[in-house]
Amino acid sequence: MARVGKDFRDAVTFAARQFDLPVEVAQKMIHDDWTRNGNMVPGWLPANWRDGRLMYTLRIDEPIRWIDLTAAESIAALNRHLGQTLDDAFGIGTITLGTLAGEDRGPTTAIAEWLREQVLDDGNYAAGVRAHSKYGGGLCWAYWLRRQDDRLGPDPVLVETEAEIHRNDADLNYVLALYGLECR
Repeated sequence: MARVGKDFRDAVTFAARQFDLPVEVAQKMIHDDWTRNGNMVPGWLPANWRDGRLMYTLRIDEPIRWIDLTAAESIAALNRHLGQTLDDAFGIGTITLGTLAGEDRGPTTAIAEWLREQVLDDGNYAAGVRAHSKYGGGLCWAYWLRRQDDRLGPDPVLVETEAEIHRNDADLNYVLALYGLECR
């Protein structure tokens, strides 16, 4: 069975103890029941996750600057300008990579909202942020659609391709295997 959350593990462990079963047997029984009843089991992505999304290749022609969120200079600036605010609001005394990659979306949303409004040294706004993936390898990019958000017209982004995410997509299957997941 794929990795599940602590609350689920605790409930399964409790049930296994009550019925004097090994935890693995209880997990298999739950998995089989959920499958038989048509419920999504832990570790599965529903088909509507794929059906509701598209993959895009984008091109941005104008020169733009990105904030490297995981750079030491960025983290130092965040601590200088947002440290007290995040401490007061979320009890975060020091902003670290752990804060930026954490599961709590409150601090990360507050940081993103603040960053979006900052004017860079060259007098322009950043196009967005980039950061290392918290799951290792690769970069994550977030592009702010400023013109669209401010109702000023389309942003200078060209959609070169868009494609459905198919069940047999090699990249999807690579990631599913990497994290021990399955997709219907």
